[in-house]
Parts: sequence; C-alpha cells; structure tokens
Amino acid sequence: MEMAVAWAAKNEIVSGYGEGFFGPNDPVTREQFAVILYRYAGSPKQASGNLAKFADAGQVSDWAVDALVWATTENLISGRPGGVLDPKGNATRAEVAAILQRMADSAS
Repeated sequence: MEMAVAWAAKNEIVSGYGEGFFGPNDPVTREQFAVILYRYAGSPKQASGNLAKFADAGQVSDWAVDALVWATTENLISGRPGGVLDPKGNATRAEVAAILQRMADSAS
C-alpha cells in the first residue's frame, strides 16, 4: 500500500490530508474518488458543464468541483436516487467498479 500511495503522491494524483497524512485505509468519498480520477486523467478542462442538476450541488467541496463536473460530464459518475450527487458519501465497491469500467471503456 505504501508504494501505491508514494507513487500517487509523486505523480500528484493524491495529496493526502496534509502534514504528510494520507489515510490509505480510510473510506473514499465520491468527491475524493472523482478528484483522484480527474488528476489521473491529467486534469482535463471541460468546455462547459455544471452540477446544477443535482439537488446537493452546493455540498461539493471547492477543491472537487472541477473533478465532479468532468466526471459527470463524461458520464463516469452519476447521481444517486433522489437527484443527489452525495459528494460526501462513501464510494461503494460497486460504484468504484462501475466508474472504472466506464473510464476504461471511454479510453478505448
């Protein structure tokens, strides 16, 4: 695990919580996962897009807005029931698998 965190930090994919703390065994929120994927993809800029269609768009952390706009525009991440994005909710294993599959499919 330490090698993976070191690689991701070196490549500016993750930056941790600060003070050198990464919490590699902590659950990952949906917005954190979007940021990781966004940075892994090279932080691509979107021509347009926003999160207005999600009832909880105002709950997205400032540091995650661009990543979530990108991830939703690319159809990698969709909302949860009730029209919410649930940015602070934990990403489930099933969601992570589906998102990674969509990302792989879009790359091919």
